[in-house]
Amino acid sequence: MDLCIWDKCNNRCVMCTNPYPSWPAWDGSFDYDYNSLIGRLEKEKDRFLAGDSIYLTGGEPTIHPNFLEIIKYLESNFKKQTIKLLTNGRRFCYGDFAKDFLNINPNTEIDVSLHGHDRASHDGIVGIRGGFKQAFEGIGNLLKNKKNSQIVGVRFVITKLSYKSISQFLEKIYKCYPDIDRVILIFWEAEAQAVENLEKIKIDFDKVHPYLDQAYDSVVRFKEFRLYHFPLCALHEKFWPHTWITLPDYEVFYPNFCNNCNYQKYCMGVQKTYKKFIGLKELGSVKKNIKIVKTGDPHHPIRSVLEL
Repeated sequence: MDLCIWDKCNNRCVMCTNPYPSWPAWDGSFDYDYNSLIGRLEKEKDRFLAGDSIYLTGGEPTIHPNFLEIIKYLESNFKKQTIKLLTNGRRFCYGDFAKDFLNINPNTEIDVSLHGHDRASHDGIVGIRGGFKQAFEGIGNLLKNKKNSQIVGVRFVITKLSYKSISQFLEKIYKCYPDIDRVILIFWEAEAQAVENLEKIKIDFDKVHPYLDQAYDSVVRFKEFRLYHFPLCALHEKFWPHTWITLPDYEVFYPNFCNNCNYQKYCMGVQKTYKKFIGLKELGSVKKNIKIVKTGDPHHPIRSVLEL
């Protein structure tokens, strides 16, 4: 379950899916004061105990004035739940802060957003000078100090501004942090700031495809590599085992051509906003005869593939 603990951010990402003005927390409240957050969590504790994970989101969660206190509360009250933090990673450039955070809860996963392979590419997208340096150092501090039970990954959003540097990004990560637990590439979503900056960031699957193909040798070197928001027909089948289904049902649909595809049950479908802003001309049912080895996980349905 998502838990937004702060509605402010120290980045200004052009493709952010959050609006800049304040937005409500999980319960509709605009009050992010620590005591208010904890009091409301206490009243709705059963909702969060029902799931196996709690996703800490924002804004940027780590800049909440009482961030570490919130982590301590969650560790004490939700011991069976994995705490999953989505962060820009900048505050973890401070080594003591990274250590303090990691020492609170061994059952933690951290995914740091990084949107370029160098200062110019990343900082240009997040709108903050020095953001790349801080985020990159933050990843290093997290990896250096994490427990074996903790997971540290990076997330890279594919847009018109970043798609040509996919290989460079993956090479940079592998060169500097070969032991990173996972790498996630996310196809852009048309929400909030992404819509405001649509002409600057929109890109279709056809243009991304060759750059993703070029990066395949880098992909297979990582412990875990994931692709989010990709329908199967937008990818070479060698990438299918890396696809994950993470969007809610109400954000996606299956076009009519999906009815003639043998692999629909393994596919996320297409974002409704993709049809609205891009169209469907490059997508279609897959005609190849491909053997699927299933995982049994509805969010990650394909373990491996074999073309027959």
